[in-house]
Parts: sequence; structure tokens; C-alpha cells
Amino acid sequence: TAIFRQYMPFFAGLPVEVGVTMQIISISTVSEVQMDFTSDFYFRQSWRDERLSFQKSPGLESMTVGAEVAEKIWVPDTFFANEKSAYFHMATTPNTFLRIGSGGEVFRSI
Repeated sequence: TAIFRQYMPFFAGLPVEVGVTMQIISISTVSEVQMDFTSDFYFRQSWRDERLSFQKSPGLESMTVGAEVAEKIWVPDTFFANEKSAYFHMATTPNTFLRIGSGGEVFRSI
């Protein structure tokens, strides 16, 4: 629901810790004159949201879900300061990977 997406998870009033990794695939089109470059990379985030916890059973310790789920849950509002432009490459399906662990651990790759 929209309400679920609107509110970040809280644990005893503490802020949500979000892990971030970035794997650079390529850096190209470097321009000293324009002072810019083009890069491709994987951007990954991880956090915990107890509201997404589920009963673990044999063979079901985590669930990989589609991008439509990412549109319904809270996700970190991450941005790159001073970016010149950014876009997601076009594909036949949304370019998002989302895995949820039984304890509410969320791993997202975009």
C-alpha cells in the first residue's frame, strides 16, 4: 500500500542503516573540456525492515521478487549529488533485483 511505502521502518526509534555498494563496470567518454565522463555500474543497497519478515521454512529462507514489489515497499531515497545526468538502461523488464530474507533483510540492486 502507499502507506507502507511512505513510512520508513523504525526499530526502537533508531534510523535505518542502509548498506551501499557500487561496482563500476566501465568508465568511458572522459572529457577534460566538459569536465565529465560516462560510467556504467551496479548500485546495490541493503537494509532491514521487520515489516517484511516471514515464517522461514525448509528451502524458503529468502524470496526474490519482481520490481513491482519495490514500488510497494519503503526503499532508500538515494541520490548522487552533482550528477550531470542519469538514466536506467532500457530493457524488456524493469532493471531491478530485490531479495527479501525471512528476518526482513532486504537486498536491492539497480
